[in-house]
Amino acid sequence: MNVQREICDRLRSSDRKIRHVGYYDGFGRILYDSIRPGTTPMEGTEEMHILNSTVASTINLWNPARELIGKTTSFIMIREKLVALIVPHRKANYFLIVFEAGTPMEKVERVRKKLLSSATR
Repeated sequence: MNVQREICDRLRSSDRKIRHVGYYDGFGRILYDSIRPGTTPMEGTEEMHILNSTVASTINLWNPARELIGKTTSFIMIREKLVALIVPHRKANYFLIVFEAGTPMEKVERVRKKLLSSATR
């Protein structure tokens, strides 16, 4: 778990557009959170649990398709108020990186590549 904590903190501090980096289990429970200092969460605790469990469910729903189209290595969610990068890790855990709205996709892709190279070591 120390490795995931290190990855979260390093990624979060690497760019001012990153609001939050978290590591979650297959049920969407927070295993570690790294939040940019001075950042006000957009959602309350209950909404955060609902969103996290939705991401975990989405990953689990896609798993049966891995034989057909390959495993999910990452996906991006673009909302009016944020951009999120989700990267499955190990069995059912995942990293969630939340960027400010309007973050260029090139920046998201750079972070994705950093995370993939860090998480596979």
